[in-house]
Amino acid sequence: MKSLLKTILLSFSIQSASFGQQVFVDHLGTYDTGLFDVDAAEIVTYDKVTGYMFFVNSENNEITAVDISDPESPQEVYTIGGDDIIVDGVANSVDVFEGLVAVAVQSPIVDEPGQIAFYNSASGTLIESITVGIMPDAVSFSADGSKVISSNEGEPSSDYRIDPPGSVSIINIAI
Repeated sequence: MKSLLKTILLSFSIQSASFGQQVFVDHLGTYDTGLFDVDAAEIVTYDKVTGYMFFVNSENNEITAVDISDPESPQEVYTIGGDDIIVDGVANSVDVFEGLVAVAVQSPIVDEPGQIAFYNSASGTLIESITVGIMPDAVSFSADGSKVISSNEGEPSSDYRIDPPGSVSIINIAI
């Protein structure tokens, strides 16, 4: 009875979420970071050009690129270190658009601006980085890929002696 109720509720929520269209889902595979009880995988995005997914591995302070062209057997391709751009910097967020990866990197100094670093999605090669506000925490491409937007949290120091302002940065992308 519980199984039937769960199935009915799942079916209802999928149909409700898709505005009446029926949706079928199937779990195809899992990439295991090998880490437990830590922030090992968050903020995931997919690049249709390479077939790679990218995610933030906070525990290792890196962005991990995983080939999911065979979703039943995902394979790590490369990693991008958060401190590759700023010494002791922290990788907070990642997004990708048609072969271009954007990574938000916060400075270890509470009132210093961070960077958005751009990489080639196939190779992980750094293309360019640009200074943004303090503590960039989320990065997103616009729907057409012409802009990158970063929310810069500007969180205070642990003793609240320094409390930098938050901001939003808008970056033009010209390829």
